[in-house]
Amino acid sequence: MSPEPFPENWTPPAGLGYGSLRPVRLTRHGKLMIALCLMMLLGSALLGNFLFHKARQQNDDRALLLDQGVPVTATVTRLWRTSDKDSRHMVTYRFLFGGEAYSHGVSISSSRWRALHIGDELPVTVLPSHPALNHPAAWPPEALPLWFPYPVTLLMAAMALVMILPIRRQYALLLEGRPAPGRVTGHRRASHNQSVLLYEFRQLSGAIAKGRSTSRRPPADGTPLCILYDPERPRRSAIYPMSLVRLG
Repeated sequence: MSPEPFPENWTPPAGLGYGSLRPVRLTRHGKLMIALCLMMLLGSALLGNFLFHKARQQNDDRALLLDQGVPVTATVTRLWRTSDKDSRHMVTYRFLFGGEAYSHGVSISSSRWRALHIGDELPVTVLPSHPALNHPAAWPPEALPLWFPYPVTLLMAAMALVMILPIRRQYALLLEGRPAPGRVTGHRRASHNQSVLLYEFRQLSGAIAKGRSTSRRPPADGTPLCILYDPERPRRSAIYPMSLVRLG
């Protein structure tokens, strides 16, 4: 059975019209997304700064140990594994330097971990000016690459900016999009609480175009809708009213 034709005397909701640019404001949800985006941008800057200083410190400590470290013999006091998802192999050792005792724990490869026993001697490199800075001599201390903070920061910032795209899209459509009569043509489950809603609408020229949206509670097939679309690119469309922007 073919669907009913769109009404010829359809009029857009109050405030839309077919005229000039409309005043647009953010909804509460839109303001929340903007605030979240700004928080993520700030977080990316703070994270990048933290990672940069951590990487530089680790590389400086590594260089000091390699250039100025002296060998001492430590004693293994504990062999254990972390309970986190990575389940790292750890060794704790103790040594004397300058008449004082120092204890330190580091992660170790599983093969080295299995070869050690409590009470074994373990060669350690110690920085004389700061004995708390030490590491097993058999392998160099780990250090983040100095380039590592940059892609992490850029990725987090990009994720924040991506959140703006739906707002920009809805803003542009509400600002100067053309209203049109539409209706639901179907929907399908996308996840446990989201569905993809399919719709069609009649352009001002009379041509029928199609679109899709997401909805938690999609209306029944045939339910009338108001659609805002870009006259130059009708595939850019959205159901009115929108979740992120509203008329000012």
